[in-house]
Amino acid sequence: MGAGASTADLPERLDEATCKDLMGENFDEAAFAQLEKDDAGTVGRDAALAMAGVDVSAVAPAGVGAEGAGVEGAASEEEEEEEADAPPPEPEPEPEPEKTAEELSDEEFEEEVR
Repeated sequence: MGAGASTADLPERLDEATCKDLMGENFDEAAFAQLEKDDAGTVGRDAALAMAGVDVSAVAPAGVGAEGAGVEGAASEEEEEEEADAPPPEPEPEPEPEKTAEELSDEEFEEEVR
């Protein structure tokens, strides 16, 4: 599946042509033939995703955002938009180089020796 594709946006049932489009070169015709199909020849979304090697336990059901599917670290669309509008984070300051024994005050030297 494409990098930007959301599995939650897929319909509950998928036909062979849709699976081929989604999986491209990774589509396995023999594996698809083994899947349980309904009268229209479609397979369940989870079965198709599992055939593609997608961990369906981490996939949100259709209409449910990632926060409702127990996917940790997944941002909602609103959070993603806010992040896109936010300025880039400030770079971390460079750590100060350690002082030599001559540069340390007596008090700092005592702390270093302990």
